[in-house]
Amino acid sequence: MGKLTRFVSRQCCMLLLPAIGLCGTASTVWAETDSEAAMSRIHLGEVVYSLYQDDPLATLTQIAVAQQAGMSEQHAQQAELLGGGLTLAYGMTATAEQQLSALLEDQQSNPEIRSLALYWLSRLNFQQGRYQAASANYQALLSQSPNQDDSVVTDAQWLQLNYQAAYQAILTGADGAAFNAVAEDSAESVYLQYNQAVLSYEQGNLAEAQRQFEHAAARLARLQPASSEAGWLAGWLSWSGETAVMSDKEYQALADRIQLSLGQTLLAREQLSSATRAFSKIQGQSVVQHEALLSYAWSLAQAGDWPMALGIWQYLSQQPENLFTLQAQHALAVGFVQQQGMAQAAQALSALTGRLDQALASLIRLQDTAKDLSYWLMLARQQPGSGDSGDSADAPALWPQEHADLLQQLLTDTPEHSGQQWLSQLTELDRIEALLQAQYTKLGQYALLVDEREQEHLTRIRAMAEQRPETDLNHLKAQMDALEGRLQQARNGAEQEDSLTGLFAHLAVFADDKQRKIIERLAQAKQRFDHLSSAQPMSEDYSRRLERFEGLMFWQLHEAFPARAFELQRAVESLKNEYATTLKQDTRVRTLLNQPDLYNAQRDRVNQHKAEVAAQLAQTRSIQLRLVDALSSRANALLAQRALYLKQQKNHSELALLQLQDPNQENAATVQAGAQP
Repeated sequence: MGKLTRFVSRQCCMLLLPAIGLCGTASTVWAETDSEAAMSRIHLGEVVYSLYQDDPLATLTQIAVAQQAGMSEQHAQQAELLGGGLTLAYGMTATAEQQLSALLEDQQSNPEIRSLALYWLSRLNFQQGRYQAASANYQALLSQSPNQDDSVVTDAQWLQLNYQAAYQAILTGADGAAFNAVAEDSAESVYLQYNQAVLSYEQGNLAEAQRQFEHAAARLARLQPASSEAGWLAGWLSWSGETAVMSDKEYQALADRIQLSLGQTLLAREQLSSATRAFSKIQGQSVVQHEALLSYAWSLAQAGDWPMALGIWQYLSQQPENLFTLQAQHALAVGFVQQQGMAQAAQALSALTGRLDQALASLIRLQDTAKDLSYWLMLARQQPGSGDSGDSADAPALWPQEHADLLQQLLTDTPEHSGQQWLSQLTELDRIEALLQAQYTKLGQYALLVDEREQEHLTRIRAMAEQRPETDLNHLKAQMDALEGRLQQARNGAEQEDSLTGLFAHLAVFADDKQRKIIERLAQAKQRFDHLSSAQPMSEDYSRRLERFEGLMFWQLHEAFPARAFELQRAVESLKNEYATTLKQDTRVRTLLNQPDLYNAQRDRVNQHKAEVAAQLAQTRSIQLRLVDALSSRANALLAQRALYLKQQKNHSELALLQLQDPNQENAATVQAGAQP
């Protein structure tokens, strides 16, 4: 019977967003009057939005981007506080402690920021088992916020902190004033009541332990479990500010644990009927149920009710194998001996020997496979709430069923070991490694792209070397200058010419397409008239008609001359500007083409990023291997202890089987050895 702590056995709710003001309400906590702070608020809003996407890695990246882009001092402190909470939720305790301590040491920090930093440091130190430092932070926060209702720390955050302070009091045997601050209608109060009962049981105060276990069961009955579990990040960062409720799995596990402990306490007080009722309420976890039934059967045997005990052991021996069903198989042999059923006892011991051999074989296989990173990753993905489990219920069991209690011990977090947290971190590191690997692959594609662009650049250099675009540009420049000179000459002539024929010729330069066609037709008509006149006399009507038509055209050209001259001059100026721009671009292109090492800088940047990502990949893999070493070391210790126990149990069983076959030996004492847990 051991203590339970919701602090280490369950991810607790770190209510961060309501406390920092959530961007839009930040102006009500820290007044912003400078219009330049608008961009800073946008950066903070992007950070908070990223957090709402349940992507802590992206949020930490967005915080770094926002800090690099520049934020106001107040928003920078909020971002730093948010980063500290995220890194703490991620298990990066050293980084979180450094960030939060810096906020406390900064004398310019806002009082609200200092209160929240104290809160997170208290949580961190409680989590690390540094109770003296945690108590100092907790007391500093209490002195800074004597009225918890008016504090920037939310009610749910106070509940978690008061619970941890009270749990510390249980561990250290101190007088915990925080007990009274934990709400009786919270899950935390049930855990505290249970741990107090365990303490009373260990001290031998069974009546008080029974009262407290019953009180814990009654409190738990008044709570309602949640229908589903929140996501990984939502489990740490609750948006609502309400107290975290229990999942169905946690609710049932705690209820079973309370009933098992209550039943064991009642057995110790020789209240068999009450213990039976307590054990009968266990239904959620088969291992706990088997443990309870095994203890109950031994109590019945000690009271002389061997038939009832034999029935329970028979039932347990037929269940899926675990430590308690194996012990029940040996206990069954003891019962048969007590009832003079030597043949049945020998049969039970023979079956037990075979089951022990299988358990030892699976233990050896598990010891061999528990050294690989891939094994622990697959095991982590099968854990509830991992986010990668998929159809984990249909996945093959990676941990042998007969040693399931060892897995439970491995995953139960203690101040010395954090199995569940290690597995969660291993899964998250695997996600990080996949992201880094994808980034490394993308950088490799960028490197290929740079090489391709460089080859294209060299191809263009060779093509440009074969062409002479400057010749075409110079030819176009000469044509543009000639056109500009012609227009200028026509304008000057139109303004200075005295004769009508010369003036008409100058004005015709500014004619539009329609007018130019009419002028050409008029000139052709005059040529035909002169040709015909030279051959024979022509009527003067034809001559006057041509002169009248020519005068009409002269009048139209003269009227349109100012506007057309201005329009054509503007077109010439625009053409000159386009020519200058083209010439400048040609010069710039040629400058670039004459730089064969143009892409070296880009290639260097890509290679630098690849080196950085490769270093992060190596660091991530190193951390994964250290976690695997820690998990393997813890698992090997548990497996070695179990192997020693199974070997001893097998020796006892084989010795008892031999002595059962020897009529000259006393059988009961030998079979009895090693049977009772």
